[in-house]
Amino acid sequence: LRLRHLSRDQPNRPAATLLSPLMLTCLRVLLLERTRKQMPARPTCKQLTWAVAALGGHIKNNGEPGLIVLGRGLAKLLAAADVVAALKMAGEM
Repeated sequence: LRLRHLSRDQPNRPAATLLSPLMLTCLRVLLLERTRKQMPARPTCKQLTWAVAALGGHIKNNGEPGLIVLGRGLAKLLAAADVVAALKMAGEM
């Protein structure tokens, strides 16, 4: 909910404080793999929102992403970050 509101109220605000570095890295990899698009080095709130929405299956022609599609995208992102963190703890990475 916060992500969507920041995207609309402060779209140019830097998004670095909204996600951990691990989650941001996971998002970059997943977005590149699924959409063939790279995220900027320092994404804004709006860019971050659209990237998470893309993971959730959002279609750009449908307008601004809603809470359901953002929730789906965040769930996928959290799962990916959990796997990477577990692999690091197990010494696999």
